[in-house]
Amino acid sequence: MQSTNDELTRFNYAMNYFLTEHSTTIQLQDACHYLYSDQKKYELGVAAYPYIIDKDHFFNIYDSFTKFSWAIKLYHNTQEKQQLTALANDYQLNINQDNNAIYDLLIQKGDMLLSNNQFDEALLIYQQALEIKPSDQVVIGKINDVATIQQELAAILEAENQLNAQFDSYIQQGDVLLSSNKVEEAISMYEMAMALKPGDETAYQRIKEANHWKMELTNMVEEENQKWTQYNFLMQKGDILVSSNKFDEAVAVYQQASAIFPSEQMPYSKIQEANRLKQELANANAICTTSESEFKNILTSIDDQTFADDQMEMAKKTHSKEVFYH
Repeated sequence: MQSTNDELTRFNYAMNYFLTEHSTTIQLQDACHYLYSDQKKYELGVAAYPYIIDKDHFFNIYDSFTKFSWAIKLYHNTQEKQQLTALANDYQLNINQDNNAIYDLLIQKGDMLLSNNQFDEALLIYQQALEIKPSDQVVIGKINDVATIQQELAAILEAENQLNAQFDSYIQQGDVLLSSNKVEEAISMYEMAMALKPGDETAYQRIKEANHWKMELTNMVEEENQKWTQYNFLMQKGDILVSSNKFDEAVAVYQQASAIFPSEQMPYSKIQEANRLKQELANANAICTTSESEFKNILTSIDDQTFADDQMEMAKKTHSKEVFYH
């Protein structure tokens, strides 16, 4: 078995040996030392037991198992089975000795089942023992112990279920809050869950994710604030340029503001207003002139009027339509 690291090969070597050779408990212990699986140790122990020459020491094999339940299982299928078989076949025992031996074996079996939390099976065995000794206080006490342990275990399981339900509730509430970006409230819920189960990885990961999202939200808010600051600055700058009649420059600035928040309508309104004011100023500054011949005609029209009042009226009419030539 030392020649290979493959457990299956080791198991097969050991099985072949113990199925064909009479061996000692120590040899079986050595073989179990090189096996990691409790299942394989159990199978090897069952196969080797008929050929073990020092069965009185076989209980030492039970120390080879990682879980005690496998030791109990091996006991049931080796020593206990042999003892019960021996009792059934030994007709030389008187009836009292036989009952005492069976009673002791039943008590031992019940104790092992109870230690493995197999309550119904243990209760059945104790009841069989009680049939042999109906007034025996030992077995009556053990039957009562089964009921007590069952009640205590049920209470423990109920408390654990309640704790798990409360834990799950805190986690779910935290998830809902986190989905609404209520990060601080979510972390508070996750911390309450962690207090219920300090070593639970779920709550730890949720807190870690929430803190990460909190940092991202902070960065997003800061970036948004910076964009609004830049936007407001450009809008104010555009207004100042408009007030200085620098309409083209103002339009360019409003367009920069619009690029920051395309959905905002104010920059578009400002651009339209700037273009309107630009056109009005252009119209106001337009220079209209009257040619020399047209000017002479206007003077002639005024001179042709007989009365001064008529001349004044003609001059007003002409002034409302024309700009005099200088």
